[in-house]
Amino acid sequence: METPLVDEEAKAHYEIWQLKTKIETLTRERDMEKQRADKNFDRAWDSYRLGERLTKENDELKKERHANFKEWMMMGLKLKAENDELKKKLNLTQD
Repeated sequence: METPLVDEEAKAHYEIWQLKTKIETLTRERDMEKQRADKNFDRAWDSYRLGERLTKENDELKKERHANFKEWMMMGLKLKAENDELKKKLNLTQD
């Protein structure tokens, strides 16, 4: 009669061990999934911040390029005016 009781007790201990093992495994998997999610969030956040920074730098470069273009246009117009003036003087002296 002792044998069935021992078997039941051993079975109960085995089932408890299985449940503990399953809980530990699920806890480890959950923790690993949380780490992966945190890492993915960090990457996404870094990408977002990089995008913001690059957009800002791009906008600044556009403004600078526009200012340079205006400066070059003004310089071109000034040189054209000087050139036209020199042509007039050259034509006057040749006549």
